[in-house]
Amino acid sequence: MNAALLTVIIVPLTTRGKPAPFRVPVFFGGREGRACDQVRAVSLGRLIRPLGALDSAVLDTVLAALRETLTM
Repeated sequence: MNAALLTVIIVPLTTRGKPAPFRVPVFFGGREGRACDQVRAVSLGRLIRPLGALDSAVLDTVLAALRETLTM
C-alpha cells in the first residue's frame, strides 16, 4: 500500500506515556521510548529525511503488537 499511494503508514515513537502491553519498548537515537501508539497514515511530503531504522528483532516485536492490536 505504501508503494501505491502518496501516503505511508507510520508507528510513532514516544518517550512519554506509561508502559502497556501494546506499547513496545525501543531504544532509538540514544533515547528509550515506546512504539505502537497512535498508528496513522501521513503524507510522504511530511517526511523530511530518514532518521534510522529499528533492528529486525524490535521491528518483529512491533509488528506482532500491531497484529494483536488490530485483530482485537
